[in-house]
Amino acid sequence: MKKKINLLCFITLIIIQTVSGCSNTKSQKADVVKIIKTRTYFAKYEFNKLVIDKPAYSLGYDKTMGLDFSWLISHFDKYNNVVYFETLNIDQDGKERVTSRTTQSYYSPSTRKLALIKEVLDGGSFTTEYIRDNQGQLTQKIERSNSSILGKTLYSRNYTEQIITEERYNENNLHEKRTYYYDQPSLDPDKYIKMVEEGFGEENYIMEYNYERSYDNKIKVERYRYYKNGKTITDFTTSYSNYIEGKATQVIKEGYSGSESESGQLNDPIRILIEIKLNSFGDIIEFKSDVNNLIKKEHYDLLETISNKSIYNLSYTYNERKDWTKLILSINDSGLGNRYYIVTREIEYIE
Repeated sequence: MKKKINLLCFITLIIIQTVSGCSNTKSQKADVVKIIKTRTYFAKYEFNKLVIDKPAYSLGYDKTMGLDFSWLISHFDKYNNVVYFETLNIDQDGKERVTSRTTQSYYSPSTRKLALIKEVLDGGSFTTEYIRDNQGQLTQKIERSNSSILGKTLYSRNYTEQIITEERYNENNLHEKRTYYYDQPSLDPDKYIKMVEEGFGEENYIMEYNYERSYDNKIKVERYRYYKNGKTITDFTTSYSNYIEGKATQVIKEGYSGSESESGQLNDPIRILIEIKLNSFGDIIEFKSDVNNLIKKEHYDLLETISNKSIYNLSYTYNERKDWTKLILSINDSGLGNRYYIVTREIEYIE
């Protein structure tokens, strides 16, 4: 009799889990209002016209421009949050193959507060769990590989709920600690003027960021310094200006980075100028980067500037909903010549 009861409980549990899984899947699909399938290709000229060549996977996500050229199928909710995406490539038979699947669940979709991220690969899965209090404030973040905990991050806050410290632990040992400083208490959690990160264990280091912000919290100047073994390894100052729709269209970065060896040899100073042009939709149509290295000529105290310039030109095709469906990207680098890419986006709207 006892065996029958246990068997019945086991079957009941399976049914509950199955129904729950189906319910979550249906709920997730119900939240989706837009699906975008992105593919990126090398392009070549045929009879004075750019045409698609072979697949290009190397571009990926460009952090500076905020554009993702990865092969993806992304599902969006009504708040424009990505709730599910798959990465793709082409196999030896010329067929598209899914290489990973990632689900993003939200504690509060309208404020984009995450609850769980789960990435499934051929070799296993990775999850990041966001634990929040009754007010929705983040208190812990737990990262797992399959069932093993990779790391845990603990957060402390001031009375206005601004984050004061982040402490990341690996196997119960403090690995990294971030401390945030504010010019005044504020309800804006990102309005800090200084952040210091300390690394412990084998990697003993200090990274320090100082910010000068405008009245509306836009960053005007950022200074980044990296110290190791009591020596300054890196020191960069970046200024941001000419903001359009929240984007800085001129960025100037100046400073140096050095070697982490005992000699502490410093590299030559560097200056980077970035200029950006936007179209009426707020999309980047031109991205210029001018990197200047100031070096000393051998056996002389004279300084010589070596410049490396890059120009990105972007041309879009839009649909009736003003979402771009095709992008032609041309890149011109000093000494490398022109490279061309075509990015396509198939967009499905779910009413």
